Amino acid sequence: MLSVATSLMPFFCLPTFVCLHCTETTRFHVSACYVFAIAVYLSVTMPSIRTIVDPIKDVDTYSDRVEAMRVLAAGNTIMMLLLGFVLALQVRGLLF
Repeated sequence: MLSVATSLMPFFCLPTFVCLHCTETTRFHVSACYVFAIAVYLSVTMPSIRTIVDPIKDVDTYSDRVEAMRVLAAGNTIMMLLLGFVLALQVRGLLF
């Protein structure tokens, strides 16, 4: 059985594994988008999920939970666009 570190290694090293034929500029853009998507996930998704699933009594109202869902949807859209851009850059790097 693989350990957690070896099974997650391709996930963390995705820009360098997939983009072997890319130029240095393309690798930089792919890595920057990838890191930014992870930053959006950690800074937006985790607190929003915490507010939705486990609200603090007498602090988080229903409107706060609805607003957290809206922020979560916007964060997911941003991550989708960034990771789509990563895929587009990788395909462009492999084709040309």
